[in-house]
Amino acid sequence: MKVCAGTGVPDGISVSNLPWTLVYADDTQFEPSSIGYQQFPKPEYPWGDKLLAPGRCVRGWITFQVPGKRRPVAVEYAPEGVLVAPRWTVK
Repeated sequence: MKVCAGTGVPDGISVSNLPWTLVYADDTQFEPSSIGYQQFPKPEYPWGDKLLAPGRCVRGWITFQVPGKRRPVAVEYAPEGVLVAPRWTVK
């Protein structure tokens, strides 16, 4: 995942892995794993709140514990205060 704080946001933004969710075709959703795994690629996306200054970005992997052979159809990002979470299709 990669997120950038827009230059029009004077105080920057706070990011974390917690607002990300995987969505499946049957509308089930999975939150990020609360356990870190050394065998997964680095860098990891920030686990706790990280403040990004305007114009700065952060990128890293988020791990999810998911069911075996099913594939997600979308990923959502719903930080606190967002009424409608943006959703991106997974291909």
